Amino acid sequence: MYLRSIARKHVKGEVSAADIEKDVKRKFGIDLTGELAELQEPMDKSKAIYDRVRERLRTTDGFQELLEVPEIRNADLTQASDKFDTVYLKQAPKAQQKLTSLIASEWQVDPKEKTVRHPVPGKQEPWVESADDPGVKGEPRSREKMKNDYNNHANKLKDLARSTLRYKGCRRMHYGLTKGLPGAGIKVLTLKNKYAFPTPMGYSDFNLCVGIKLDDQVEYVAEMQLNLDEMIEAKRDAHTHYEVVRKRLPELCKGKVDPEKLEAFIIGRLNSSALDAAVAARFRRKRTASSCTPTCSHSISTLKPKPVARSTSPAWTRCRQVSTRSTP
Repeated sequence: MYLRSIARKHVKGEVSAADIEKDVKRKFGIDLTGELAELQEPMDKSKAIYDRVRERLRTTDGFQELLEVPEIRNADLTQASDKFDTVYLKQAPKAQQKLTSLIASEWQVDPKEKTVRHPVPGKQEPWVESADDPGVKGEPRSREKMKNDYNNHANKLKDLARSTLRYKGCRRMHYGLTKGLPGAGIKVLTLKNKYAFPTPMGYSDFNLCVGIKLDDQVEYVAEMQLNLDEMIEAKRDAHTHYEVVRKRLPELCKGKVDPEKLEAFIIGRLNSSALDAAVAARFRRKRTASSCTPTCSHSISTLKPKPVARSTSPAWTRCRQVSTRSTP
């Protein structure tokens, strides 16, 4: 399936509260017209913080190349097992250990945040500047996500083992993403470029699903994020506005059909790019219209942005279908 037309027809630069209301209508059939309007102000304040960072980064070396990193999509990517005890208790700790070993040979606990580790200075791989190891995702949150987001399918949990790589400059991050990861044997399975398409709150990063080979040769799906220190610092400033939204959502969703799933969907939408919503809407319409053929439903699609002048937003010009990765 080609996704170029989706980006061209349905993706716009900014996403408003009204756009999210429309997404809710498409997903749940619930009319929230005007009910999320009060979220627009904290969304705008958050976006303004990130926009100032992007404006400073725009003229720095390598920023344009970040915008042009192609997205990789695979709607059918899952873990090999659909059993929570296998995916979480048995495999996730092994995948976490393997992932961190590919980033650095020695780690130390953050003196201020005991649940996070960082590489011992000089022990990280040459393509790594800084890294965060938060450990395996907590079990209560993992079970909640499995229930609310994935209809109790454990094989859809792809962020149990995770790590974040942090860089000071765009050029170094681009190198780590395009040369460092594959050089270390870390297989990129999906890639979301939120520098090309920020979230409705304005946040940008690279969000990846990567394949980690376990000792029994099972390819475990883990999550990696790559970002710039400056954007991460902005996230701390913008968190106040994000919390305003989080606190209001339970009341706004109260009385609706399945309020927990509705709230989770809206939060997910606030943390995803405009491209995510356009792709999801396209797939929903296609499934409703007719049954999708195997070559459509089991495809990986890559989207590559067209090079643009630094003063304009990136445009998407082409997408090519590449070989299918079989779903376990």
